[in-house]
Amino acid sequence: MEDYLQTEWADLKVWLTSTTEQWAVIAVQGPKARAVLEPLVTQADLAAAALPHMGVVDCRVCGVPALLFRVSFTGELGFEINVPAGYGLEVWKAVWDAGQAHGMCAYGTETMHVLRAEKGYIIVGQDTDGTVTPDDAGLRWAIGRNKADFLGLRSLAKPALRDPNRRQLVGLLTADPERVLEEGSQVAPTAGLRPPMSVVGHVTSSYRSATLGRSIALGLVAAGRSRIGQTLYVPTPEGEQAVTVTAPVFYDPKGERLNA
Repeated sequence: MEDYLQTEWADLKVWLTSTTEQWAVIAVQGPKARAVLEPLVTQADLAAAALPHMGVVDCRVCGVPALLFRVSFTGELGFEINVPAGYGLEVWKAVWDAGQAHGMCAYGTETMHVLRAEKGYIIVGQDTDGTVTPDDAGLRWAIGRNKADFLGLRSLAKPALRDPNRRQLVGLLTADPERVLEEGSQVAPTAGLRPPMSVVGHVTSSYRSATLGRSIALGLVAAGRSRIGQTLYVPTPEGEQAVTVTAPVFYDPKGERLNA
């Protein structure tokens, strides 16, 4: 927004101020998230029908004015509590105390990375770069097809960005379920290739999933969606690893847990 204000619409008398640092955000995730929050929230109905996934409501949490988002980066039923920053610690402690009866634990970014990868949720800058379009990332549904114009429309119409052989986000499952690929590894189309060689993609995210009991990976692969079910090969210092191309959602593909 600041870039366009300065370069495209410099005549507008508009100023932009980030308010991010004025808010504290507390993510409450998991099948018991609603049960934990309901006693703490007033002026809002947390039932699935009243506050569906991607909904937002003004309310009070522990008596503090809040914006409550029904969102999730874990694939589980989830809420994000937004309160003025000065109340952040107080509200966090209250949520933590309320959650102990439900077996609540704190989770960190590494856990979040694994959970989001199980659901095929991307991290911009890790599973994407400056060349990746929404369609490449499997996000074509997010493009406003009925809009006459929007930022990026002209670029998306270019033939190169509509090439069916563009690299697309897919899942990669190693033949050896205990093998965790290195992020950034190249993906080759056939076995036995040696450098210099042509590759068809690379691994963007790779973890061991405790839920699935095996390794999982995401990658950008040329014409990836048309390759689902195919076997490709990832060269490693210990030898090449066979991988099966899959859809990028490894867990709960219908979103039943997310929409509980």
